[in-house]
Amino acid sequence: MIMVIPASFWNLAFTFLIGFFFGLTGLCVLFGIVVLLAIAAESAAAKARIDRERR
Repeated sequence: MIMVIPASFWNLAFTFLIGFFFGLTGLCVLFGIVVLLAIAAESAAAKARIDRERR
C-alpha cells in the first residue's frame, strides 16, 4: 500500500515538522531559562535574607 504522493507534499510536511520541532525546542529552552533565572533570583534573595538575619 505505497501511495504516490507528490514531492511538494513531502517537502511541505518535512518543513512543517522541522519548524514544529524547533519551535517546541525553542519554547522548552526559553521555559528552562526562565525557570533557572527564577530559581537563581529566589536563592539569591534567600541568601541575602539569611545574611541579614545572621547579623
